[in-house]
Amino acid sequence: MSNSGQSSEPRNSLEIVLVNVVAQVLELETVEIHDNFFELGGDSMKAADVAMLLQEFFQCDEAVLWAFIGKPTVAALADAVVEHAQCNNLSATADLIIAAMSFSS
Repeated sequence: MSNSGQSSEPRNSLEIVLVNVVAQVLELETVEIHDNFFELGGDSMKAADVAMLLQEFFQCDEAVLWAFIGKPTVAALADAVVEHAQCNNLSATADLIIAAMSFSS
């Protein structure tokens, strides 16, 4: 999907969570970290759904939504989450979310 020539696989546990959240919201099997959310069928309402889930998971503020709309890729979203999350340990939280996703599937 990504045509940027960059690696499209998640590089860390946060990006794994974000890829799964975006894929779930867009009802897609897979999403790559450099895919454009809007080109995959996303819109502002679905971006808000992504931001709402991230608020629940990582205590992010609304700045994450605006950053995501401005740069609508998982890679850029990960940077915004790191910058705006109120969560004390993003990596550990992401690992727990991954474990919960694995357990529920």
